[in-house]
Amino acid sequence: MESLLQRFRPADQLTAVPANGQGVRALLRTLKSAGVIGILPDQVPSQGEGVWVNFFGRPAYTMSLPVRLAQATGAPLIWVLAVRRPGGWSLVFRPWQSLEPGPLDDPSRLAFDLQAMNHQLEDLIALAPEQYLWGYNRYRGRPPPQVS
Repeated sequence: MESLLQRFRPADQLTAVPANGQGVRALLRTLKSAGVIGILPDQVPSQGEGVWVNFFGRPAYTMSLPVRLAQATGAPLIWVLAVRRPGGWSLVFRPWQSLEPGPLDDPSRLAFDLQAMNHQLEDLIALAPEQYLWGYNRYRGRPPPQVS
């Protein structure tokens, strides 16, 4: 499946990277050289690579990669939503609400930032809810009992 995705995803000036340590290093290199990357933040991460925070009022295992990359590089985060329209697409750009100040290694800061990320994603989905892939299971697994 990975080879099929790699064949169909790339386009001019777009490079797909693997979802592993090698790919994360490539993303860091791109950001540190003032490049641009894109990440789909609603994908369920592998065990140990996410945090349980609410998404539409239910605990969802949420990827931390976008926030961690921004914290590590100082790169700005910008939301881009592509909405299908008759005859094409329209793009919605929104600035990311600021990240929580504080030490980068503070787990409560990461949870705060990821909760903010999910709230912002919910706001974007509300612009065209009929186009969101609702069948995608963001709620797999069992959250710890104290998810806020």
